[in-house]
Amino acid sequence: MGEGVRQTWFQLVTNQRCIQDLPNVKSHAVFWVQSTVCKIDKAVLDGVRKSYSAKIGDNFNVFIAKIDKKDLLVVPEETLSDATLEDVIDSLPEDSPRYLTLSFKWVNHEGRTTYPLAFIYYCPPTSPPTDMMLYASTQPALQTSLNTDKAYHLQDSEDLTQEWLNQHLKKFAS
Repeated sequence: MGEGVRQTWFQLVTNQRCIQDLPNVKSHAVFWVQSTVCKIDKAVLDGVRKSYSAKIGDNFNVFIAKIDKKDLLVVPEETLSDATLEDVIDSLPEDSPRYLTLSFKWVNHEGRTTYPLAFIYYCPPTSPPTDMMLYASTQPALQTSLNTDKAYHLQDSEDLTQEWLNQHLKKFAS
């Protein structure tokens, strides 16, 4: 097992008694599922910190990270400053997951201005299943490292709209 990679094995065994009750079944099935958590490059944490602390105008500061599958490492992919949501959508691949952090000015329903850091796990349904599993298993570790307690899941980049963000932030605020 490589450094920084945690592997968890689950043995799923069908109920032997039920199988023994079936006349034509001689053995039971054993399935193994491997869960890998990738290491997080320090550049990712520094990039998110810089993106969040940079001046925020009317648009978004965005940090996009991906997993280097060869090294099993979360690495920076792109940083966007003062970007529109259309710029963010254009930066996302159609067939591969990504991690995004968005920092922006948000005025809640009480008129209070805040600057949230939204963590978004983007996973289009056209992604290879192995990539989906790798990104999903690493998400909690990355979220903990970024000290974000709320994460949002996005499957279709076209769903990333101001209304989508407002809807999810309202759930968090209440």
